[in-house]
Amino acid sequence: MIEDKSSGTQLIQDLKNEGVLNVIEYKPPPGAYKVMRLHACSDRFENGRVFLPLSAPWLDEYMIELVGFPGTKHDDQVDSTTQALDHLREPDVVATFMKAWGGPNRFLLTRRY
Repeated sequence: MIEDKSSGTQLIQDLKNEGVLNVIEYKPPPGAYKVMRLHACSDRFENGRVFLPLSAPWLDEYMIELVGFPGTKHDDQVDSTTQALDHLREPDVVATFMKAWGGPNRFLLTRRY
């Protein structure tokens, strides 16, 4: 999934020209700023619908960026998270993901945020 804005638009075109299949173009809702997009996803965090691994080399940095947003230096992972959660809101996308990655039992060893 690539945001269809700025350099992302060119990247989408380049990937399609190179024959990369299944490039998903993400178009944020008009007027939806980064802070608004994160707030729109907050219900999934609050309701325990976001799962992260118990440990991973990237987890601490990711959590610092996510929890500290918008006051952190970087926000790329926040963007990616909101885009993925927005995309996964569609029921058929969730079913496809779970089927491809081994079903819900594969994610039991996670912690909720």
